[in-house]
Amino acid sequence: MDQVKDVEELRELFTTEKLPLPALPSQLLQKLERTGPHSWSTQAAQTAPGDLAARIAEARRNVADYAEIGFSGHGINSWVMYVNLVHGPLAMFLQCRWGNVYDDVQRARRRIEGVAGFTTSLVEAVAKASQAGGIATGERLIVCFGDHYPSRWQWASLPDKWNEDGDFTLLAALGAAQECAARPGGPA
Repeated sequence: MDQVKDVEELRELFTTEKLPLPALPSQLLQKLERTGPHSWSTQAAQTAPGDLAARIAEARRNVADYAEIGFSGHGINSWVMYVNLVHGPLAMFLQCRWGNVYDDVQRARRRIEGVAGFTTSLVEAVAKASQAGGIATGERLIVCFGDHYPSRWQWASLPDKWNEDGDFTLLAALGAAQECAARPGGPA
């Protein structure tokens, strides 16, 4: 497959939809291959991109870095834009409603724009915290943000402690990452 062409088609789709392309580390973005009409991945998935339980289990097993991005769904009201990213100490799984017949397109677009902005900040903050020694080797911040499942975040070393912050999940996870960058030694 031609990965350059695949990435260009991904960018073109997001441009056509007038949506920002969520932040993906460049080394993963360049490895994306088309896996379906509206989906791209850096790996051959064993499960569907929307299988959150499988994605969380992978993140806890310290799976290798990967990215999945695209649009999926069925019917007239079950479509989402999704991003699954595992990159070093960050595992982020996002699903935002998009393309649903009953949704206000401008409102949905603004929500995705906000989510994309937070994801950019979150990717950068986790990288900074890791470089500063604020995230222990093997630790991973797991962030789940979705319109079809409870939004929450946790440190992989604390599997029984989910922080359920709803629409503020990305902001709270960003705060946790920034705290680790400012205070080396790992999550409290």
